[in-house]
Amino acid sequence: LNFNNFKEDYDFLVDTNDSKYTVFKRSNKDGKVSALVIMNFQNSTETISVNLKNTGILLGQTPLNLLDGDNIPPVLSEDYHITLPPYGYMILGIQNEE
Repeated sequence: LNFNNFKEDYDFLVDTNDSKYTVFKRSNKDGKVSALVIMNFQNSTETISVNLKNTGILLGQTPLNLLDGDNIPPVLSEDYHITLPPYGYMILGIQNEE
């Protein structure tokens, strides 16, 4: 799957040529709310580090896991870490800076 074709619609937050995982952000039309999608393509549990600098993602918020409704650890710094199971993924509801 080549994610490079989607760059106009998605903001990739990691190198899309890395076959281990991918992270991208997709915002609603007014840009205030986004989904942060994190996917682990490895057959092992992985902690994925996401650099949120210059992404417009509001620091200090607690994202909502859109798949199960649970809150996950808050975004306290520009370096955000998520641990995913083998071949796992997470879709987070996040607020953007205004």
